[in-house]
Amino acid sequence: MNPSTVTRIAMPGNLVIHGASDIYGRPTFSIDIAVFRRDQFALRGYLDGWSFQKAIPGEKRLEPWSEGELLGPPIHEVHCTDSEHELEILFEEGDGAYWRYRRNPTIGLPVSCIGLATEEGLPYLAPEIILLYKAENPRDKDEADLASVLPFLDERRRSWLRDAVAACHSGHPWLALIASRSSQID
Repeated sequence: MNPSTVTRIAMPGNLVIHGASDIYGRPTFSIDIAVFRRDQFALRGYLDGWSFQKAIPGEKRLEPWSEGELLGPPIHEVHCTDSEHELEILFEEGDGAYWRYRRNPTIGLPVSCIGLATEEGLPYLAPEIILLYKAENPRDKDEADLASVLPFLDERRRSWLRDAVAACHSGHPWLALIASRSSQID
């Protein structure tokens, strides 16, 4: 799916795109859309006529997401399809003014700080949040994302990432890389 398709079907003001590492140098081959969990029924209404399936955590399988069914934690991923498109939607936690990291709700940011936009206006999730999700079990491509994104993070974003990774993954090898990159840039 290309960005123009996402823009066409996007719910204005309620979503950001995951996987924005291509903006920072590594091509991305999938687009994930994040919406706040509280907006799940609005999502269904916006994508009227689409089919919906919920991902069952830890089981690597999908089940139908029934009309009117409220999805609470730990379910955070749904797949939506129509005749031409398939979307992966990720539910984010928050109270309207503040986003919360679903794996550790003591970590968060004001909603005004979680999204950025490309020059073309395509919204994407702040890269430090994407990197925090990737830090749990980093793969080679996640390591590449860290290397390509770190040079673009200002001190506030790097500090937040460092503190969030430290809170969730004490002794994580990325902590030294973030600190090293911080000292080189500043």
